[in-house]
Amino acid sequence: MDSLVDRLSHLWMTLPTLEAQALAPREAALLPRLFPVLGRVPAVIDAPSGRAITDPQELRTRAFSALREVLQRLGDRRRLVLVLDDLQWVDANTRMLLSDLMRPPDAPALLLVLSSRVEGSEALEALAGQMDAVRERIDLQPLAEEAAVALSRQHLGPARGELAVQTHQSAADLGEVRLDELVGRRIGELPDDARRLLEVVVIAGEPITLRCAGAAAALSGGALRGASWARSRCRSRG
Repeated sequence: MDSLVDRLSHLWMTLPTLEAQALAPREAALLPRLFPVLGRVPAVIDAPSGRAITDPQELRTRAFSALREVLQRLGDRRRLVLVLDDLQWVDANTRMLLSDLMRPPDAPALLLVLSSRVEGSEALEALAGQMDAVRERIDLQPLAEEAAVALSRQHLGPARGELAVQTHQSAADLGEVRLDELVGRRIGELPDDARRLLEVVVIAGEPITLRCAGAAAALSGGALRGASWARSRCRSRG
């Protein structure tokens, strides 16, 4: 949901002043309490502060309602499509928010696209059942070889078309090897300094400066430069 709300903030800030102000819900001042990125939106900054709320559950409920009201107003004015991927990894709070946003009556007018791996489909079906919406399930199968190669060529460009074929053949040779196993192998090949730096970056969960990451990993200047190079090399090779 963080990336979705972040995109909402960008859109909101680009709208003409009157339209941006028209999207502000009655309790707009509560939005940054739960979604800090919305605190930079002028229409939210200028909203009346209202009464103070100290109870966490009440704050969550009313901030959710405020976000729902924003989407209602936005959906009344524009064609709105929200896409959320990898729902098999979301926590209970995210499911609760999605359910509340689309609860009856008067759910926002939008197209909500939710995707999940097979292992998360049961929870996704249960979530969709709580929404006031017309539902359609689409089961995606693996791409056929020709389609996979065509997609690879589209991204790699005409000059590297042969690489697309080689990449597909290499993937087929791997058989049942999982992506997390391949990543684990590559991480295991990293020097200790690079592995510590990578751990800090992963745990941070958000953009972090190289200097800050190096300090957290207790790396010296020389080790930081070497580890940074190793991390970039690992990332560039997938």
